[in-house]
Amino acid sequence: MSRFRRMALGLAIGATGFVVFGPATAAHAAGATFVVGSGYISYPYQEVTPGGSVRIYNGDGATHHIVSYDADSPWGLDAVLAPGQSVTVAFGTWGTYDFRDANQSSLDAWGDCSGSCASVSAY
Repeated sequence: MSRFRRMALGLAIGATGFVVFGPATAAHAAGATFVVGSGYISYPYQEVTPGGSVRIYNGDGATHHIVSYDADSPWGLDAVLAPGQSVTVAFGTWGTYDFRDANQSSLDAWGDCSGSCASVSAY
């Protein structure tokens, strides 16, 4: 079999495996990015490894006030992000870290968030 045919066959098998099984995804990554916009936080539930970091980026033209909100959450966050600004936070310990856009969300009597809310789990 010629070299060209072996390469073509290898690519065909690899492409078939990709179509059948899909792309390989990690259970969680070393880092993640959340984009805050008008009325949303993109991909609001993400996972990172302990020691990983999260970037929270203001992706629109309004200022966003990002705060942590769960009393059981092992962190405190209070950042005002102007358009185009971001904050990066590292997570050294296991846990779930909840945050929200204070101006585009609300908490009920039980502390549950609705609106622009997000969470990152480090484990």
